[in-house]
Amino acid sequence: MSQSNNVDFLSSHTPAIVAAGERAAAEAVRRAKANGLNIHYIEDGYLIEEAPDGSRKILKPIDPVG
Repeated sequence: MSQSNNVDFLSSHTPAIVAAGERAAAEAVRRAKANGLNIHYIEDGYLIEEAPDGSRKILKPIDPVG
């Protein structure tokens, strides 16, 4: 598939791809918490660690890209 075809495909399927990614991420978080694992994410410029019980800890500030 050429690069032009890839761009056309992604442009026409972007909402479905985004929705699938959101569902996959939500399921991964749910499974991690069910298995007693902490999750990590970036929020408001900080790396956050969240425990399965919902408690959160700021680990460090994240420098913006660019």
